[in-house]
Amino acid sequence: MTETALPAVVIRYLNQAGALVTVTEHEAADPQRLSQRYTAECTGCRDSKTGSYLPYPVSLHEARTWAAEHAETCRALPQPTDAG
Repeated sequence: MTETALPAVVIRYLNQAGALVTVTEHEAADPQRLSQRYTAECTGCRDSKTGSYLPYPVSLHEARTWAAEHAETCRALPQPTDAG
């Protein structure tokens, strides 16, 4: 089994307009909270789910729940790509 370099996107959802809502795994920032190493972000509206003390990540369950619920309701279009 090969190891994936972190940060790495582990789950992707499509929002109502086709933008991705991603859950990303990061290196654990705090050895006391090894399970809290995930963030979630909408690539359409740029809203995100992180821990109370930024920039600390949250658990996979929290990030996944936020991402799934956000994708169901967000209607932001995907961000335009650079034409340059």
